[in-house]
Amino acid sequence: DTHISTSSISPAPLSRKLSSRASDLPPLSLPTSHLSRICAFDPHTDHSTMTALKLFANAFVKYMSWIPSPTKENIALRAFGIGLVPVIGYVNPKIEHVDENKCVVRIKHNRRTRNHVGSMYFATLAAGADVCAGFLAMREAFETGQPVIPLFKEFHGTFGRRAYGDVLFTCENGTEVRAAVREALQSGQRVNLPVSVVARVESMDEPVGEFELVLSVKGVGKN
Repeated sequence: DTHISTSSISPAPLSRKLSSRASDLPPLSLPTSHLSRICAFDPHTDHSTMTALKLFANAFVKYMSWIPSPTKENIALRAFGIGLVPVIGYVNPKIEHVDENKCVVRIKHNRRTRNHVGSMYFATLAAGADVCAGFLAMREAFETGQPVIPLFKEFHGTFGRRAYGDVLFTCENGTEVRAAVREALQSGQRVNLPVSVVARVESMDEPVGEFELVLSVKGVGKN
């Protein structure tokens, strides 16, 4: 058998690789103290999650209100992925468009996101649907400075053709999501809402995936 000593492996190539990837990221317009506090939280505890979401909301309102959309939303999404949901940071979704009515998210087709036959992995498609619908709730909460905890209670997916290119996810339930967030903040109760997400490759007419989810939102600090 061949044995390799890990002590003999130089970390230099990995460091250079990470540094080159980091240089491609957009600058975070967040104070270092905010970002370090966010990334230090343990997301497995409700208290830590609530505190982190409050920091996100405060930073979004205070420091990023002047940044044009969707740049500020992508900064917030990147920080959220780094600090709370690492798999989001790994597949690296980008918000193409977001307003009060809809959200459009792009996930690139690359080594990180494809499966063993070269098409986009179904779990990547699920992550895209999650981000697309969930960010509508996060954006509404951040705009008001009153964060909520968005979760999904149900997920149903139908997959069409294989996706061999970048995938665009679209959710057009913005009006309903805004109303659900406001109800959750006012009532202090968890509010459930069905939402739909359609996934397409720009070169294809037929959707590569159609998803029905039940979004569940609760105001931070509420029972």
